[in-house]
Amino acid sequence: MKSTFAASAFAVLASSTAVTAQAQQSVPFYLKLSSDNATIDGRFLQACHTGPATTTLCVGKTAPNPDNIDTAVFFFNSTATNPDQGVLINNYKLARGVDGTQEVISEPFRLALSSGSNVALTWFSVSTPPP
Repeated sequence: MKSTFAASAFAVLASSTAVTAQAQQSVPFYLKLSSDNATIDGRFLQACHTGPATTTLCVGKTAPNPDNIDTAVFFFNSTATNPDQGVLINNYKLARGVDGTQEVISEPFRLALSSGSNVALTWFSVSTPPP
């Protein structure tokens, strides 16, 4: 089961390394957890800041925080030729200059699998993933 998941996740990651200019962005949605563990069941995943223009997935509250709703909203970018495959996107708001104007940058989801453990690193970033 673990190797099947890893192979599937790696295939999704490999197909999502480049977002083409023809990408179509879905309507915004939330990622809600469904688990046998009562501590996390019904909670939402959100993007948590980890560095410059880099975020990771964190377990949030039982409902998205209305004060910071953008961190819990995700999108799915696909192409017209294959709408069933694409990239999970977090739109990161980047402040520009002293006037505080904001630019929205789409950060694609990345998954780093380690063959030596059962842990995978998750992050959203516009930069090149580490080796």
